[in-house]
Amino acid sequence: MVGFKDLTELHNEWLLSFLFGLEDQTLLAHRGSFKTSDLSLAMALLAVWMSNHNIMFFRKTDTDVAEIVMQTSKILKSDVFQIMVEDIHGQQLKFIKDTYTELKTNLPTNIKGASQLLGLGIGTSITGKHADIVITDDIVNIKDRISRAEREHTKLQYQELQNIKNRSGRFINTGTPWHKEDAISMMPNVRRYDCYSTGLMTRQEIKNIRESMTDSLFAANYELKHIADKDALFTNPQFTPDETKIYNGIAHIDASYGGADGTAFTIMKKIPGGFIGFGKRWNRHVDECLTDIAMLHEKYRAGTIWCEDNADKGYLRKELNKSQLPAKGYHESTNKYVKISSYLKKHWKNITWLEDTDPEYINEILDYTEHAEHDDSPDSAATDDEVLNEQKLGEFLEKHKQLISGRLQVLQDAYMTEYPIKYAKAKPEYKPDNRIAVNFAKYITDTMNGFFIGIPIKVTSEDETIAEYVELVDQYNDQDDNNAELAKQSSIFGFAYEMYYVDEDGRIGITFLSPMESFMIYDDSILARPRYFVRLYVDSDNVLHGSISDESKIWYFTQKGKISFDPEDKPHGFDGVPATEYQENDERMGLYEPVLTMINAYNKAISEKANDVDYFSDAYLKILGAKMLDEDLATIRDDRIINFDGDNDGKLVVEFLEKPSGDETQENLINRLEKLIFQISMVANISDENFGGASTSASGISLKYKLQAMSNLAKTKERKFTSGMNRRYKLIFSNPLSGMKKDDWVKLKYKFTMNFPANLLEESEIAGNLQGVTSKETAMSVLSIVDNVKEEMDRMEKEQDTEGQKKLLEQLERDEAILKKRLSTHYDLEARKLEKQIASYYSQYGEDNVIAYRTMMESLSAEDRTLLMEQIDEFVRKYPQHTNLVPVRESIYQLNRLEGLQYSIRMQMLEIGAWDEIKIQEYLERLAARGANSAMETLGFGKSFYSVDSDVVRALLSRGWADGSNFSADIWTNSRKLTNYLTTDLAQGIARGDTYQKLTTKLRERFSKVSRRDAYRLVYTEGTFIMAESTILPFEGDFESYRTVHAKDKKVCQICIDNAKETFRIKDRVAGTNFPAFHPWCRCTFEIVVEDWDLWMEDYIQKHQNADDAKMIKRRMDDA
Repeated sequence: MVGFKDLTELHNEWLLSFLFGLEDQTLLAHRGSFKTSDLSLAMALLAVWMSNHNIMFFRKTDTDVAEIVMQTSKILKSDVFQIMVEDIHGQQLKFIKDTYTELKTNLPTNIKGASQLLGLGIGTSITGKHADIVITDDIVNIKDRISRAEREHTKLQYQELQNIKNRSGRFINTGTPWHKEDAISMMPNVRRYDCYSTGLMTRQEIKNIRESMTDSLFAANYELKHIADKDALFTNPQFTPDETKIYNGIAHIDASYGGADGTAFTIMKKIPGGFIGFGKRWNRHVDECLTDIAMLHEKYRAGTIWCEDNADKGYLRKELNKSQLPAKGYHESTNKYVKISSYLKKHWKNITWLEDTDPEYINEILDYTEHAEHDDSPDSAATDDEVLNEQKLGEFLEKHKQLISGRLQVLQDAYMTEYPIKYAKAKPEYKPDNRIAVNFAKYITDTMNGFFIGIPIKVTSEDETIAEYVELVDQYNDQDDNNAELAKQSSIFGFAYEMYYVDEDGRIGITFLSPMESFMIYDDSILARPRYFVRLYVDSDNVLHGSISDESKIWYFTQKGKISFDPEDKPHGFDGVPATEYQENDERMGLYEPVLTMINAYNKAISEKANDVDYFSDAYLKILGAKMLDEDLATIRDDRIINFDGDNDGKLVVEFLEKPSGDETQENLINRLEKLIFQISMVANISDENFGGASTSASGISLKYKLQAMSNLAKTKERKFTSGMNRRYKLIFSNPLSGMKKDDWVKLKYKFTMNFPANLLEESEIAGNLQGVTSKETAMSVLSIVDNVKEEMDRMEKEQDTEGQKKLLEQLERDEAILKKRLSTHYDLEARKLEKQIASYYSQYGEDNVIAYRTMMESLSAEDRTLLMEQIDEFVRKYPQHTNLVPVRESIYQLNRLEGLQYSIRMQMLEIGAWDEIKIQEYLERLAARGANSAMETLGFGKSFYSVDSDVVRALLSRGWADGSNFSADIWTNSRKLTNYLTTDLAQGIARGDTYQKLTTKLRERFSKVSRRDAYRLVYTEGTFIMAESTILPFEGDFESYRTVHAKDKKVCQICIDNAKETFRIKDRVAGTNFPAFHPWCRCTFEIVVEDWDLWMEDYIQKHQNADDAKMIKRRMDDA
């Protein structure tokens, strides 16, 4: 009914066990048995029948999961299931979440946000996740057959799944075995259905498949042959009756909160040569065991009780504290099987158990294998070796103290010029005793780190949000200085530490720490994962204090005779131990540590050299052949004189005594030591005159060769620093205060720039010579002043784009000026024509008669003016003296000649309108071509992409504005206005009897100022519209939104400012309403808006099948 035509009665049997089984189960069926189809049907039924259960479904990879989740979704959407849901739940089935990995419907009533079905790859993090039903399907595949490492990895991951099942939940495993030691060997309640028993394959099909593969592969996949490993991990233990040996030991509880698990209690104490242990196990809830635990704790005088707080959120620790028992919680992250098979097995032969130890406790350890159903006792016993209790902390503190005195203090003293020569045994007072210390250690360290990190590390990300946050947190913590100090400490000691915390302002803090005052504790797995970080300080009373941070919390201790933990701890907020070790190299060897003996020898040699200089300046005077008086010899030692009276031969000798000179030998030794110090430390002696010669002219390449050894050291340090910085930002991003996603740190990139001396002239010549031979990027990489070649190329392109835009605007202004000049000239010509016609009119009728007519009109009464207007003959008979003014009246009121003049004006205005339309359209055509091609150049498709013709421009010009008008309508509106102004002004002026000079002056004012300005305004405003409209055309196909940009000056109006605050859809643009131009003389532009570039690029690639263009467009749009 739901499309599975190949399912049989056997599949119904499997289906019923999936749905109604009470225990964990494993169904192994041969390949092609439709077990996965059956499983997807079961998950759909569980989602309907047991809608309040949440299911976690695992396959080998996330990709494998999607197929089954989608199939389950399809089943739920079938008509059959819709009917079933209405019958059972009385409502229609609706999906709240329906993705490749998650399904959630409207049926659950108490899941509280969890998905009904969550599909994950077996390797996905499951921290914090729990499920009522855990389903695995084909988590073992061909990789597990051919790779032992893969088998072990899958088994480890399957072990971790055990921790997510709720107490009353169950496991459903399906799959096919590939190897006798794969993860299926760990699965419970196995039912096997090989190819012979299901009846789903004919003999011929079986034969054909057998012949198509190796015997071993066929046996595993179709015959399901499987051999489980039952080798025991532990042998019989040793016992002792002396309970006093365990006093002051450390305790641990592996708690049960119901179900088949038990509660185990362990006490362990380290003694010379091994451990003394005690254990007790109950098949009860831990709350029911607390009284017994308190009695045993008191009986064996145990110390702190440790208990895991992953699942119970510190519940057990708090309950123990309420009972006045010393308890500490810890965060467990190690896989149980790994912990038991490594920690406990490693020490098993050295553990002696008290005879009172519970036999059930011991038996559970002895029966433990990789496939054991119960592991409470061995888990508790193994944890005692894992937690950092008082005894272990004391051992670590002692080791750290020895490390300081035996090594770290020596290295610190060397950097601080505290060499052994200063504390050597003093010579007799009469001998020279110089103590010269040449601080090679500081010189080597500072030179190396000036080269390595003198130019600060650049941390970047293509994600602007991530980049901005990292810049903020780095600036807040002065991270450039922190990095420099970390690098220096690492060079001195061979390693250094960085610690993360949340300060009093609720911000994430970063600080560097010397290994003299801190240390990290790692587990002893091959991964060497950090377990604890310890920071130390001594108060004014010389009492040692410290803090301990594990993966979830921090707590404090004091060592005053013995170690005591503070009772309270607090979460630190980071997903892991909040500290990072930065190593100089894998050996953690300080930079000058290999040459420290040579430095001491150098100091001794140069000190002796100074002593010899003093000796020769204070040599003894030898006097032979003359007897010195006693009083003369009284100060013989002070005056450094030796006297012998001789053998009376009369020969007198006076000279200084000299010992044999070793000056040349000493100089050779000093020079050899100095050379070896820099050679072995691999740090250049850049102060040596032979290093660069005339350094200003030395070849940059030759200098790099001389710095090659130091560069190699720096590269090693760079890799170590990169690893440390990855951990830094991984931990910071894991803190909810960061606002970042946990995995966003992988989007960070680090740029280390070695501080090479540069010969820029030489580099520029090389870069120039490479032009045309290599790519521009390769040529530019030669330049040391360019930190990021791609960014520099982008800046150059942006400058070119900016220069192009500048030239475009300049050309537009030039074109606009030319058009305005032509309009002005044309209007002047037309004005002169009109003046001639007016002059002709005045010469026909005479200026004086017109003025007389106006005077007469002003003197007449209202009655006479009516008579003049309506009965001209009666008016003449009444006033014969005005007979000569009748022609003027006729010219005005009959309008014969005036109408001719006005008609002539109208004809000229039509000519002006037609001329305006032609010239302005030519200008706008050029403008449209430049605008469209400028947009295409921004998109990276060349600056001559479009050939815009007049038809395209006409289409733009005919497009209506907000008021429905368009370019042509506006031109003819201007012409009509001018015609009306001229004809009305003319008629009224003549009627008023205006002089010729006054009439032509008003004509000039109207024609030259008002109407010409209307034409300029039309050019300016239509230019803005055409530029904006033609520029946005290339964006219509692939972009959706834009935002207007107003001019950045004081003249900008409120209309433009308000519009610039909103984002509009390109297809909904209307000039004058939400798109430029908004008003006359408007010079607004626009910018394209993309809210989600990742989604835009995905759509573009899907539409055009060109990822390179998508990346190029995004980059150029970012720069535009």
